[in-house]
Amino acid sequence: MLTKQFLLAIAREYNLSPAETEAFVLVFGNEKGMEAVADELEISPTALRVRLSAVYKKFNINESGSRKLTKLQQFLEGKYIEFDKRGIDSVKPEYFWLGEPLSENRTDQLILQQESLDWALEHAVRIGDTDLLPIPFEYQAIKYNWPAIRQYLLDQNLFEWEVRPYITLLAPKKGYRYAFRDISQIDPLDFIIFAAIIKEIGRDIESIRIPIQNKIVFSNRFLPKKNGQIFDIQIGYLQFEEEIQNIIEQQPDFTHILLVDITSFYQRIHLPSLQKVLSYISKFSMHIKVLMNMLKGWSITEDYGIPVGTAPARLLAEAAISKVDEALLANGVKFVRYVDDFRIFASSRTEAYRYLAFMTEILKANHFEVQSEKTDILSIKSYQEVFSRKKESQKNNAKILDNIYKDVDTNSNTKNKEKNIVLVNEIVQLLRKQLNSEREKSDLGIVKTGLRSLRKFKDDSIVNEILDDDKLVLILPAFGDIIKYLQNLELVLNLARREEIGSLILELVEDSIISELEYYRIWALDLFAISDRWGNHKKLISLLGADLEISRRQLILALGIAKQRDWLLHIKLRKLSNESPWTRRALLAAARCLPDDIREHWFKSVELQLGDVLDKAVTKWAMENPLPNKITSDDSNPY
Repeated sequence: MLTKQFLLAIAREYNLSPAETEAFVLVFGNEKGMEAVADELEISPTALRVRLSAVYKKFNINESGSRKLTKLQQFLEGKYIEFDKRGIDSVKPEYFWLGEPLSENRTDQLILQQESLDWALEHAVRIGDTDLLPIPFEYQAIKYNWPAIRQYLLDQNLFEWEVRPYITLLAPKKGYRYAFRDISQIDPLDFIIFAAIIKEIGRDIESIRIPIQNKIVFSNRFLPKKNGQIFDIQIGYLQFEEEIQNIIEQQPDFTHILLVDITSFYQRIHLPSLQKVLSYISKFSMHIKVLMNMLKGWSITEDYGIPVGTAPARLLAEAAISKVDEALLANGVKFVRYVDDFRIFASSRTEAYRYLAFMTEILKANHFEVQSEKTDILSIKSYQEVFSRKKESQKNNAKILDNIYKDVDTNSNTKNKEKNIVLVNEIVQLLRKQLNSEREKSDLGIVKTGLRSLRKFKDDSIVNEILDDDKLVLILPAFGDIIKYLQNLELVLNLARREEIGSLILELVEDSIISELEYYRIWALDLFAISDRWGNHKKLISLLGADLEISRRQLILALGIAKQRDWLLHIKLRKLSNESPWTRRALLAAARCLPDDIREHWFKSVELQLGDVLDKAVTKWAMENPLPNKITSDDSNPY
């Protein structure tokens, strides 16, 4: 029988992919039948034949039927005789990472690199732990105490690390007004470990993906930078669309295009299958073990799902779907992909339909499912008509939005003022079209870019319209961007205007569509959680009595920033340990508002209740970085 080490060495020599290697080793390394191998791989017999077809091609075997299997078996037996004579020591060491750990992983613990931990913190501080929720203040406390926190993480036995309490809630599905998805915000220490692991195994994951130069996969290409960046910002959805147009123009034989999307992509990622992929592509077996323990800790079912909205998790999603890419390539299918959006090219509607059936089977074999609502077969002509309408709309909007970056001059002379007024009016009109749209999906690109543009002009003329309950519902998925827009306006608005806007926001929190979803309440209260310039402090206190669950944390932070000390002094300190970790840390941060003598006594009184390392880090940061005694002036910031 051919040994596993021999087969792994041959697989490496002939550049087999992880999925091909997995099938190759099982088929030629034991006496099981094809159906038994397919069962072990958790794929259909058809999917197994697809993988083996790709293997035969790489060995340049052109026979048909069972003769291919026989010829490859004979070839391997001949190679094995030579291999057996040379002995195991003659095999190059780099082959062993496919099946056995390298010396780097022969210790009994995983020790992450300091550089990776530093990068992970920088990523969290600059980019955020998720693009769906505000960045937790804890990262500022961690940064303040970083040498001690980093050493603490380095000293941990990560095999015994258990995921810490995390936040889960419903959030709007991207681009939809009335569709939702589950999202998570993981504990800051968990995130730093998670991101550092991905940083260290990222190049291995990237190495098994279809190369960038092939112009097939355009999402989440791993390219970390010291500033916390994780992906290549030059490759994305725009390049994906451009390549589709290039294929249509350069290959006229294609008459139809199949659009395929995956249902709940991140939630349906099968963790045991992901672990198999990672085990074949990375020499860092200890990293993978710790990583999978963390993923299972965050998963409701333990077998499915990775965190949504977290940048490092996107690279895992790319690894999980790489087998689908390989199956399409092995069958000579022309396609491009961005995340879970596939565009497959066909020479007839019949061929496109055949690809859809094949795609459905391959996705099912990998525990995914086609999303029927977003899957379609279009003629190239129809696709181009849709694409042209989209591009024309984008072009018309871009004429206005591009002027902001090319022509705007914020000097105060009369000519520039007149030109800027015209530009602002055009941007406002673009946003108003979205506020009056009857479509199920708003153009969030226009909304977000428009808000960013008005922020540059320091213009608040559309604020009241955006915050009108009837209008807001039309652009709800952009609510987080609305809050960011307001946060960047606060220094240019006078006190009366800020308090007016603050009142409008709190009215939405109390009784509107915003009040019905925790996600929106968190974003709304973030306006007050990082600045006291929006007033309405009595309203904030009244909201504490409401059942706001997770957003109570934001209220506590807001009351601390607003120097509302009385409520804090009345908290029964003996019950602090009964609070959830996220709320407890908010109370510790809010205590920054206390006068020096009272603050020192307050923290000493709670010190014995604080055994958690992150609690202690927040306490030290809060003690040594008190808030100013007076309400923040217009030229300062509490952070």
